[in-house]
Amino acid sequence: MNKNVAAVRLVERDDAAAVVELPEELRVSLAAIAGVAREGLLAVGASVGLMVMHEMMNAEMTAKVGGPKHAKLTDRNGNWHGDAPGSVVLGGRRVRVDRPRGRTTDGHEIELDTYAEFANDDLLSQLVSERMLVGVATRRHAAVNEPVGDDLDTNSMSTSR
Repeated sequence: MNKNVAAVRLVERDDAAAVVELPEELRVSLAAIAGVAREGLLAVGASVGLMVMHEMMNAEMTAKVGGPKHAKLTDRNGNWHGDAPGSVVLGGRRVRVDRPRGRTTDGHEIELDTYAEFANDDLLSQLVSERMLVGVATRRHAAVNEPVGDDLDTNSMSTSR
């Protein structure tokens, strides 16, 4: 039985990108994740979660529209219309995100179930109620939020006075 086993070797940090041929999208994503990794595990989880959420929304829009962006298909159900600003609940705060937009062929806005689920305020309301019941002052909610990284903290809403 002949097995192919990858050879392991040490490389310098600057040479690491040249060793493995990865698609450009993946290299950019991995670089963003590596930058957040210094801030802790929750920050990495939050960043990866937002990337996955965005991919889920794109996949749902592709299914509802009837094809990927810029595809010239005659039997489409709708068309992509860029991105729109929105916000989702993450770690006890609302975080600004861009959500994909689409319109049906007769001009109606396409609603994304994925976005509606992530933007639902029920979880945030429940969290705020629980914090108030245990005695956290409403001005202190930002101080007791989960650490999700500096980028998401500066991009969040609903945590100020």
